[in-house]
Amino acid sequence: LGFDCDNGSEFLNEILEAYLLKRKRSIEWTRSRAYKKNDQAHVEQKNRTHVRGLLGEDRLDERDLQKPLEELHRIWSQLHNYFLPTLKLTSKERTGSRVHKTYEPVARTPCQRLLDDKQLSPKAAIKLRSLRSGLNPFRLKERAEALLKEIWTRQKAVEAQD
Repeated sequence: LGFDCDNGSEFLNEILEAYLLKRKRSIEWTRSRAYKKNDQAHVEQKNRTHVRGLLGEDRLDERDLQKPLEELHRIWSQLHNYFLPTLKLTSKERTGSRVHKTYEPVARTPCQRLLDDKQLSPKAAIKLRSLRSGLNPFRLKERAEALLKEIWTRQKAVEAQD
């Protein structure tokens, strides 16, 4: 229904504008407020860990890279959501200039957190477990590494042409 982004040049470009606005059913596009750096704090955190940590800081805007990048995003999301447990922050307490953070006692995957949630319907839980059981984390990791190699090989070829 909508797309919210920050004001960075990685988001504000003609390719994205064409994708969002020139569709049969356009998507509402909103931006964060100028000089309010915490408007997109959670998005920026995921950009660091899920995008830049994986792909680096380079801009990848070649059309040929779209398919491998989409597949890499799908695979990386599956790895993170189903197999990589994290500690969830439960509270932050400021004492003077110090911040004391408290985390869940046990690291869990996002999938496990969802399955543990009492609001999840039994039908959805079965579907989620079925999806997870059909995935192999070792194959996902191998495929992700192969895609990264392919993406960087193509990117270097493009840079060599320029």
